[in-house]
Amino acid sequence: MVHISGAMVGKLEKAERLCTPEIATALDTALEAGGAVAGVWRHAVVEQRRVRAESDGIRTPPFGPVPWLTDSETMVPQQRSASEEPSEPVDRRDFLRTLPVIGMSGAAAGLLEEIQDRALPRSVSAADIAHIRSVARFFNAWDYSHGGTTMRETVSAEVARAMRLLSVPCSAPLRPQLFAAVGYLGVVGGALLFDGHEHDLAGRVFAFATECAEQADDWHLRAKALSWRARQEVWRGNLDAGLTYAELGLVRNDRLTATERAMLHTATARALAKLGRVQDTIRSVGHADDSFTASTPAEDPPWMAYYDRAQHLGDTGHALFDLAARGEHVSEATSRLADAVDGHSDDYVRSRAFSGLKLAELTMRTGDPRHAATIAQAALRDAQTVRSRRLDQVTAELARASARHRAIPEVAHLAHTIKEATAQP
Repeated sequence: MVHISGAMVGKLEKAERLCTPEIATALDTALEAGGAVAGVWRHAVVEQRRVRAESDGIRTPPFGPVPWLTDSETMVPQQRSASEEPSEPVDRRDFLRTLPVIGMSGAAAGLLEEIQDRALPRSVSAADIAHIRSVARFFNAWDYSHGGTTMRETVSAEVARAMRLLSVPCSAPLRPQLFAAVGYLGVVGGALLFDGHEHDLAGRVFAFATECAEQADDWHLRAKALSWRARQEVWRGNLDAGLTYAELGLVRNDRLTATERAMLHTATARALAKLGRVQDTIRSVGHADDSFTASTPAEDPPWMAYYDRAQHLGDTGHALFDLAARGEHVSEATSRLADAVDGHSDDYVRSRAFSGLKLAELTMRTGDPRHAATIAQAALRDAQTVRSRRLDQVTAELARASARHRAIPEVAHLAHTIKEATAQP
């Protein structure tokens, strides 16, 4: 029931091997112990580490070989000799020695040890996969409502741990599910890193997520990963690369839902618009509209729930913005962005801020600057609730577009608001 051998149980009982929290929990469930085994495990670990700290031995007991100690870069399993006793990290040892100086007890040492313990399971279970998906859903919701700038370390740590799980033994039926879950976390983590302008790392995480999707034979996840890769490249000005990723995502689009096809067509349109290919852009927006009209949300994977009418109008409006800024299709771009602002709920406040800022910039360029300033003030109120480097960049673009109208009082007030909020000149 716990998926470990009798010999392993014996070694755990004799303290020849270290019991992981996952095994302790599994034993507790199998024995219907009501939390007793898991509770004893926690107390044992804290006590063991307290004694070790007080003795200043700062050495890990010889629990035997650790067969799946994974190198974070290569993800190749490494063997450790049973005679090796890994020493306590220097920074942790220094922390323990400073506790008396700062007036803290040994309880803090035990707490530090326990909350840093992220041991990998001996084998991957369905519960491990469910945990990865749960973490990904949390980060996804956080990204939409709070932005990705503040989450770099947390996201990186979770993605790194998920990557390490790929080197842990996993049954054949669960293996595709593991790759899909890790890939989904990679997509979400890459999106957060992209929002924080951690471009190089985000690109590598997106690439890794794409490979996971392909290993899982998950065409829906592959489409999502390639959509993000396309959008990031377009954002960075690598337009040919962005167009390539979007078109790769549309390969075998018969395997995708209509909503996913709409998502990828909008990514294509945004690349084409920035390349100045007007008719191709309009054609791609038309394909996106046709696909979205045919969409059936019940057929979509859970992560596509964000792509509602407001998102579609915002994405296509962003694509048309680059044409409208040159005087083409201004009214269509304006109406789509305005409808997107009206349609986004508070759960997608960053998306609402994006569309609002782009609508304000477009109105500042092609319409009434006073009205543009009013739109911008509302968008900035949304933006102030989100930590997003991408929003900061869009706000800076609005500031530059407003500069020639600063003689107008409303625009001058907007410039002051932007300066206070983002320190943009």
